[in-house]
Amino acid sequence: VVTLNHHGMADFVDGSCGVRLAVTNPKQLVHDLSGVLQRLMQDPDLVTRLSQGALVRARYYSADAQIPRVVELYREALQSSVVSS
Repeated sequence: VVTLNHHGMADFVDGSCGVRLAVTNPKQLVHDLSGVLQRLMQDPDLVTRLSQGALVRARYYSADAQIPRVVELYREALQSSVVSS
């Protein structure tokens, strides 16, 4: 994954699964993107490592993995509000 270090993708993509590019100015972004793509073309081991990391990250953020976490957060919030009342 090659993405901008901006908004939501900055939270989902880390060094284990991709490369985040700084949002500075258009010229710098094009330069950085070109450099990253060249690096990825020259380093298949890096592509493999990032690809495997992307699969792990995708599983972590899948609905099947996240729904139980959200349910638990709601459960804790409800218990907290009952105790506070």
